Amino acid sequence: MSSFQDSAAVGQEKPVDLKQAIYQYLIHPWYLYLIGLLICVGAAWLYLRYATRQYQATCSLLVKTPDSGAEGIQETFLLEEVGAISSLKNIENEIQVLKSRSMMREVVDRLQLNVKYESQGRIRIGELYKRSPVRVDSFRLNPDLNSTRLEIIPAGDSLRIRQGDVELGIAAFDSFFQCPLGVFRFRRNPPLPFNGTLYISFLDPDPITRYYAAQINARRVGEYSTVLELSLRDPVPEKAADILNTLTATYNSFSVREKNQKWYNTYTFINDRLTYLTAELSEVEGNVEQFKRRNTLPSGIETDVQLITESFRQNDQAISKIDLERSLLVQLEQLLLRQKDSLSLLPINFVFDQSDLNQQALEYNKLIQEEKRLLESVNRKHSLVRNVENQIQAAQKVLLATLASARENLDRNRKNLEAKNNDIQGRIRSLPGIERELIEITRQKNIKENLYLYLLQKREEAALSMAVSLADAKVIDAAEPPTRPVAPQSSLIYTLALLLGLGIPLAWIVLRELLNDTIQSPDDLKQLTDTPQLGLIALSKTGEHVVVRKESRSAIAEMFRLLRTNLQFLHNSAPPHTFMVTSSASGEGKSFITINLGLTFALSGKKTCLVALDLRKPKIGQYLGQTQPTKGITHLLIGQATPEELPQPTGLHPDFYWVPNGPTPPNPAELIQQPALGELFEYLRTQFDYILIDTPPIGLVSDALLLSQYTNGTIFIIRQGVTKKAAAQFIQELRQQEKLSNVGLVLNGVDVQKKHGYGYGYGYGYGYYEEDAPSKKKRKKQS
Repeated sequence: MSSFQDSAAVGQEKPVDLKQAIYQYLIHPWYLYLIGLLICVGAAWLYLRYATRQYQATCSLLVKTPDSGAEGIQETFLLEEVGAISSLKNIENEIQVLKSRSMMREVVDRLQLNVKYESQGRIRIGELYKRSPVRVDSFRLNPDLNSTRLEIIPAGDSLRIRQGDVELGIAAFDSFFQCPLGVFRFRRNPPLPFNGTLYISFLDPDPITRYYAAQINARRVGEYSTVLELSLRDPVPEKAADILNTLTATYNSFSVREKNQKWYNTYTFINDRLTYLTAELSEVEGNVEQFKRRNTLPSGIETDVQLITESFRQNDQAISKIDLERSLLVQLEQLLLRQKDSLSLLPINFVFDQSDLNQQALEYNKLIQEEKRLLESVNRKHSLVRNVENQIQAAQKVLLATLASARENLDRNRKNLEAKNNDIQGRIRSLPGIERELIEITRQKNIKENLYLYLLQKREEAALSMAVSLADAKVIDAAEPPTRPVAPQSSLIYTLALLLGLGIPLAWIVLRELLNDTIQSPDDLKQLTDTPQLGLIALSKTGEHVVVRKESRSAIAEMFRLLRTNLQFLHNSAPPHTFMVTSSASGEGKSFITINLGLTFALSGKKTCLVALDLRKPKIGQYLGQTQPTKGITHLLIGQATPEELPQPTGLHPDFYWVPNGPTPPNPAELIQQPALGELFEYLRTQFDYILIDTPPIGLVSDALLLSQYTNGTIFIIRQGVTKKAAAQFIQELRQQEKLSNVGLVLNGVDVQKKHGYGYGYGYGYGYYEEDAPSKKKRKKQS
């Protein structure tokens, strides 16, 4: 038949059979997918049932800029686009400030996040946060403790305090309770019932600060927008909202304190000057009063003194301002020269006529504030900090140069004013002594008084600036406790469970197929060898060794009939025919196929003899249900029997005989080389049409190769799922080396109910054969 000829080259790629692949990988192992889905979906349900839910609170914050008008924004935007100026408010820096540990530490302290309230639920312990029936007003742990946990048990109007198995005592509400762990004061939260055990944990605030600082997520809304959206996830929705709202409030108060710092420095500086000036002014006023008491002033002298002192007053007031400015300039210069590692803000806004210097000091303070804010979130080696430090150094050099120039200008102006006073002093010398002395005392009083009034005015300006300082940010939408969790996402978890439930079985099936080194189908044989395939033999599930009978119409019987037909077409010469039946290893069904194939030939009217030449592990007699005859091949080979004495009827059919193997010899390979074996086959050819030789596995011993000289062809048995793929390559090598001739392959043990997608069901499922009803007997492996 053409279907059993060399129809395909060895190793030729076969097009993918979609129907076969769907059946093999999807339909046939359906139960694996069902088990995978049940396990994965069940695991997902359990995870969602007991997983900690995460709630996300959000709020929006507008970071203000100095130019809030539309024209200012447009102008700033255009200048930024052409690179003329940099952004007035670095939003990224503000994000780092909001996420800084120092900012979060203040939030932790305000909300007492280092005190955790928990209660035991049915399955796990849950956090109560503000819903705790008992709150801690204040506490102080012992210095050697960073954290501890107390068990609070109601005891009437009091509390029983425990730590593990240790009883610490009874505590009253609103009273201090002292124990070896520290001092605590508890208060009752009346609206909430207290009828169960409560756990209060006192934690180290530093890890909590680091955790929540890392959990804050801040993003800029829009490319050119100054609106920030802050978000935080936490198992307690109220806590997440409180943390965000407290963080924004802390950020605003921090910016206000930062702005007020320079005004506070100015206010402090003025207060120090006023302290000394008040004492000097009191002393001068006392001198004037005492002078008037000691001396009787002539009429009109006060008018003359007033005219002269007015001229002095204007010049002295200008000189006092110059002296004050020069004194401040010297202090600023000394402060700048001292600032190396620790930078502080400069006092501003009371240098009289130095607008450039005031502006430079203001910019210098802004750079110092920017550096301090950056250091709260990054280290000093960061590129942003290094950039700001370079700007501060440059600003210091500019400030020192401006201070030196301003000091020189003040010195020149003071010399001019002193020259004018010297002229007036010359005119005073011509006045009487009393009038001259009164002018001098009054002049000193006016100088101190004018300077005192000026400093009072500047102090009020600094205090007013501190009072009206506004925050740099405005809360657009405050955070509210979320109602729905954002994690775990049930839809995503179930989707992953479905994918895993289907993917893991599929991966296992594919991996199993890739690692499977046994022959599964005729296609595997075509890929490995071009040896002709004679047919397929179904797996016998009845446990019987003889499955072919005269009236049998079962699928396996028809398979043996098809095998008989293919052998007749493959060897269409005249009888007698001698076939050797072998395999690569034991347990692949040689004896089973030899008996049933021989019976098939006998049923067709051909006289058939089965020669049991497997002298190592004989099974033919056991399968035929016959006891060992008195003489067999072993007796022939050792000269104790003649060929005519060996053929025995099998009892299965009148035309079906067999030659027993006889006792198991110690040297089978040497015995089968005796000339007597050739005489046996010459005799059998004269008596039978078909001779079938049952041999040992060719892959283990050399007996089959020695017997090939007596045969017309070789039937090589391949067991589905048992025979290794290397066996097919071994057959290919034997054919190429011409050690075996006329070899045909039989695929044995095929599970036709599973079919593996290869389409060789032979009528199963279609009601074609009469004996296709499934057997109720326990499935047994055919040997």
